[in-house]
Amino acid sequence: MSVASHPARLLSVQVLRGIAAFMVVVFHIYELQRLALTAPGAPAGAASDLALISGPWMRGYAGVDMFFVISGFIMVYITANIAPNWRQSVKFLRNRAVRIYPLWWVFCAILSVYYMMSFGVPYSSDAVAADTQTLPYLIKSAFLIPQSDYPVLGVGWTLIHEVFFYIIFAVLLLTAFKFRILALMLWAGLVIAAAVLSWARTPATDFASLSISLFTLEFIAGALAAALVVR
Repeated sequence: MSVASHPARLLSVQVLRGIAAFMVVVFHIYELQRLALTAPGAPAGAASDLALISGPWMRGYAGVDMFFVISGFIMVYITANIAPNWRQSVKFLRNRAVRIYPLWWVFCAILSVYYMMSFGVPYSSDAVAADTQTLPYLIKSAFLIPQSDYPVLGVGWTLIHEVFFYIIFAVLLLTAFKFRILALMLWAGLVIAAAVLSWARTPATDFASLSISLFTLEFIAGALAAALVVR
């Protein structure tokens, strides 16, 4: 497969990123409002107001799906002209880590301090199993390693999927472009087969379940779209 040169920046993708971010924000606002209207002690008849914030407002979670597709697209798009090289693979992982981990650690630390000051434990006791061991849980949360509980900052489950895809894609960068695409197609076939056999589960709690998650299929879909664009 020949790989053509391509612009370093796609404005359309940047616009889609903005739309996806807006959708996610709207969804979380909807969720907060829903919880307030249905919480014990809410004013009588408040639950009936849910109709006012339903409809498109509750569909904002689709922004996460859009982010995953965009991420897969970008990974292939920016590496299409990279020859197989372990140094490029390491550089790719380093660049991804720098973009994700520092800011993630800051917010995890802030939230852990808040939980410790409020509840005496560095995580939400309502969202974490009672028998959870604190140190392993915090380490896995910090490094976005899959586990049975959501990370300290719950929305980080999306980053767990991102990091997993980055690691797999970094390995694929050791092969020629056409083999990367072939491997992604085979991976997509595996995910589809797992879905048909009802093996996939959400949330993914380990690397095996991450590899056959339907969210992974969204990354692959974006990656294959990019392969068509850069030909």
